[in-house]
Amino acid sequence: MNLSFSGSGFLLAFHIGVANYFRRQGYISAKSRFAGASGGSLVAASLAYDVPMANVLDETKNTARSIHEDLKKKKMFNLSSYVNKHIGALFPEDLPIHDFPRLVIATTQVWPRVRTVHWTDFPNKDFLADRMLLSCHVPWYFDGTPARRIDGKEWHADGGLLCFVPEVEDHVKVSIIPMPWDRKTISPALIPNFPISSARLLQWALLPPSNEMLDKIVSLGEEAAEIWDVSRSQGDSVAA
Repeated sequence: MNLSFSGSGFLLAFHIGVANYFRRQGYISAKSRFAGASGGSLVAASLAYDVPMANVLDETKNTARSIHEDLKKKKMFNLSSYVNKHIGALFPEDLPIHDFPRLVIATTQVWPRVRTVHWTDFPNKDFLADRMLLSCHVPWYFDGTPARRIDGKEWHADGGLLCFVPEVEDHVKVSIIPMPWDRKTISPALIPNFPISSARLLQWALLPPSNEMLDKIVSLGEEAAEIWDVSRSQGDSVAA
């Protein structure tokens, strides 16, 4: 099974839940491939490099706690520094070598042309971290700048600006935005009477909820994945 994760911000907890379910069911293997944009790239990369989802959730909670502490003290925070620490804590200095490309990280090139770019080759941890930071670069919100220049010529920003869920062949899409019009995508729309409003989801994508709510969002991701899986096995329209 191959998975493509949407931009998510701190709602990457939903993606973690989806990954947890499929890993328990044995659908994720050494041959699985992953793609991600923005916050989804952190989960995709963690799966590709065998970082336990429990570690990803713990680090997300640490980041959330630090942000709320900074907001109390300084009334502001620099998201880029937190994401950089998050990445540094999760990934080994020597990345495992893959026999085939297992990971796609999406960024949005905004100049000299506008397009989505898929990165698939990560020679070392620094390069991987750089592309994940680029994929998470929400204009102005991430570090106060609209985009970042790379290779001395191109400007890139958040990977979900043009295509919220990376379009990669043979990958099941996972989105934190409810998508009732697309029943092939694993999203909150699959859960009857989903308990969180779209406005609240947007708020929590940008500013982390409590650690208790992060745990709840993980469980909702697991529930959505199970509904998708059961519906697919029954051959009905949810996963058709």
